[in-house]
Amino acid sequence: MIFRKSLSALAVMVALTPLIGEAKTFKWSSASDIPTLDIHSQNNALGNGVHAAVYESLVYYNSTTFKVEPLLAASWREMGPNQMRFTLRSGVKFSDGSTLTADDVVFSLHRAMSRTSNYAVYTQGIDKVVKVNDSTVDIMLKGPNPVLLNQLTELRIMNKAWAEKNKSVEPKDIKTKEESFAHRNSMGTGPFMVKEWQPDQKLVMVRNPNWWGGQFCTHQRDRDCLYPHQAGKHPNCCHAVGRD
Repeated sequence: MIFRKSLSALAVMVALTPLIGEAKTFKWSSASDIPTLDIHSQNNALGNGVHAAVYESLVYYNSTTFKVEPLLAASWREMGPNQMRFTLRSGVKFSDGSTLTADDVVFSLHRAMSRTSNYAVYTQGIDKVVKVNDSTVDIMLKGPNPVLLNQLTELRIMNKAWAEKNKSVEPKDIKTKEESFAHRNSMGTGPFMVKEWQPDQKLVMVRNPNWWGGQFCTHQRDRDCLYPHQAGKHPNCCHAVGRD
């Protein structure tokens, strides 16, 4: 996936590495570049679209069924009016091969609630996030919140150890010129990885070989699977970007 900006406009060339078969290049144009690769720094429509190809959230919004469906969370249930429990999907790995755990979820949601985050609007009503075990987290609420799942579709998950190692525990503050490692680099669980980003010039994305969703792309005409959606209880088909 390649985003390229000329002097007149951002000419975007999406060279999608195929999961199945050979993909064709998809081209489109945009008036601007993404502001950052930090998923909790600046709430920007174009940036969010790119982030969603690299990072994933607990749940996602299915624009076909108009329902919130499982993504990194396999299931969830109310433990009480102010407590929601999420069970993480098994077998999910970050692009470096490390396993997604509850620690990453707790860290990421608290990161989104931090002082420098521009995503606090999506954490409204959340009191704290608690690890139950390695595959389970509880979101404790300040009060009943009927739109919690909708909010979580915009809160993506970052690897805690990666952020700590690279001094990116807090999101980049958009009010300052100071940059963090997570501003120009990324590591998520999504179908793509950022290979190179030169602001206002190009953004190159390649397939993530460790993406858990690749195993569910079974249709022969599906070329590049971005987000698995539910068929029954298992995500066994994908939205295809390139088709013959």
